[in-house]
Amino acid sequence: MSNLKDKAIFSLLWKGGEKFISQIITLVISIVLARLLGPEEYGLIALTTVFISFGFVFVDCGLGTALVQKKEVTNSDMNTIMICNIVIGVILYGIVFIAAPFIGMFYNENRVVPILRVLSLAFVLGAISAIFIAKLSREFKFKQIAVANILANTVAGILGILAAFYGFGAWALVIQQFAIRLLVCIFLGVQSEFKFIFTFSKKAAAEMLSFAWKITFSRFISNAYFQLRSLIIGKMYSPVDLAYFNKGEQFPAVINTSTDYALQQVMLTVYAKEQSDSVKLKAMMRRSMKLSSFFFFPIMIGLSAVSKNVVLILLGEKWAPSIPFMQLCCLVYVFYPIGTANVQAINAMGRSDITLKTELYTRIVSSALIIVSAFIGLYQLAASAVIASFIETIIRATPNKKLLNYTYREQIKDIAPQLLCAAIMGILVFTLGYLPVNIYVQLLVQLVVGVSFYMLLSICMKNDNVEYLLEILKNIRKK
Repeated sequence: MSNLKDKAIFSLLWKGGEKFISQIITLVISIVLARLLGPEEYGLIALTTVFISFGFVFVDCGLGTALVQKKEVTNSDMNTIMICNIVIGVILYGIVFIAAPFIGMFYNENRVVPILRVLSLAFVLGAISAIFIAKLSREFKFKQIAVANILANTVAGILGILAAFYGFGAWALVIQQFAIRLLVCIFLGVQSEFKFIFTFSKKAAAEMLSFAWKITFSRFISNAYFQLRSLIIGKMYSPVDLAYFNKGEQFPAVINTSTDYALQQVMLTVYAKEQSDSVKLKAMMRRSMKLSSFFFFPIMIGLSAVSKNVVLILLGEKWAPSIPFMQLCCLVYVFYPIGTANVQAINAMGRSDITLKTELYTRIVSSALIIVSAFIGLYQLAASAVIASFIETIIRATPNKKLLNYTYREQIKDIAPQLLCAAIMGILVFTLGYLPVNIYVQLLVQLVVGVSFYMLLSICMKNDNVEYLLEILKNIRKK
């Protein structure tokens, strides 16, 4: 158990560190690109993202997750799933290639057709990469995954900036996105040392497909919900409005992706090792929820409080309309780690059927809120996502009341101290935004005071996460 605990901690650090660094690199590159390109170019790419993201649900999730969840995996299993994934990637590319002109007609924008056809080539690359990631994850080789992603994001970002500088317009963003997938596939292939042999097991395929299709479908539903907003904004409003919305969402999404993806990868791997012991699984889940909320709550609430200064300083006045979207999107993501912990515990026990049902319930409610609010106004649509996020968290926590005897009361008790400290800190930081000084000084004061105040308040309230983290640091120093 202690060895598994150590692996979990260091794996989480590597995954969290990798996603954080990768996303920071992406964010810095995005800031440079936002200075070189305008909302129109970003809006054009945002229209295609709606459809490209659907395809990656199938190649990034499903079967790769099934490989991680399975207790014993043979070379035949790996080769079988590789073949399945490549076939899926090719089929998806064919679908998008044929559908591209019709998508262009839907938006009354023919420029999306060639962009869609180029970006969808990455489906095959993503399908292959998913197997490399699954193999490395099973071996707890998250460091190798981290290095591959960081290198790919850096090189692809530089290519995108050069393309934008030389006047490629929206195609600079296409080059960047495609290069990331290509380089990740190459780097992970080298790191995983996976040797493909053309062998196919119908039994293995059927076994893992029975698990994977539920995971894939549930994530497809989740993705459909997120892309529904983009689809509605792009159709009912304008690509420029969509660019403002997406840019406002980008900053909190970077943080969410950094932490949530790491939590998903590591939690599933670690939880699966204890899937037969509900007591140990519950204990691990409680600790992960406490720890993730300790970091995530103050970051998201704090970012919401400093959104105005962040946008004006990093992106400039031309992106000012994205400020309210950033403030609201930060609140949307606040409870995501809680939902992730609950869902991954369910998946680790092999109950992907429950995950599917849960996802259906959450998305039906959330989609209804979005559709209704879209007819009221753009800001109301964004605000409805905050309400939807809270409802989703409650629904995802429900199954574990029975599966792990982890009640609502216990979950609230585990996250309440962090939420209270973060909320008080957020109010203070937001108030500091009215200081009669320039925005650079304002932001600096907000950051320093926010971090210091949150830590001091946590110590004064005797938050057990502080003691737990200090214990981890002591163990690291001893080693």
